[in-house]
Amino acid sequence: MAGLLKLPRRIAAVRNIVNISDPSKFAVSTAANKSVAFQRSYSSDKKYNEAENLRRNSYRYLWFSLLASASAYASYKIWLRYQLFPSITAAEEITETDSESESDTKKKRYRKEKIGFRDRKIIEYENRMRSYSTPDKIFRYFATVKLTYGDATEVYMTPDDFLRAITPGMKQPDGLGLDQYR
Repeated sequence: MAGLLKLPRRIAAVRNIVNISDPSKFAVSTAANKSVAFQRSYSSDKKYNEAENLRRNSYRYLWFSLLASASAYASYKIWLRYQLFPSITAAEEITETDSESESDTKKKRYRKEKIGFRDRKIIEYENRMRSYSTPDKIFRYFATVKLTYGDATEVYMTPDDFLRAITPGMKQPDGLGLDQYR
């Protein structure tokens, strides 16, 4: 049994070393009597050590910065959600009251609103004008802004006027004197 516990000299020397963290830092040399001696040889290259430390620390800083930025982004998104839309229940109440008022108006009117004879004839005339008239006549009919300075007058068309000019079935607004002869 005592023979089993005896280790060869080479293995016994390795057993005495408790922790070998980096095998490149040890140099093995054999003596003349064939015994193994371990010598610790530190790298004298400062650039290697600094580069290794920088690499290790840069990975740590990278992970910490990614973690911090992800948590900051998540908290910012949560903050925005509560700042922009603080009470969603109020909006739901408004839509509920709107839908109730719409149902009340539907109950009150049983038939579709009818367009009068005069308005129908005006819409038909405007549709014919859109289809068959020249662009300058369409412009003069649908333009609503007229500026007079001195003896000169200019006629301008707003974006709404332009939409009315190209959309069939839309009537010019009443009360602007647009249906009068010019």
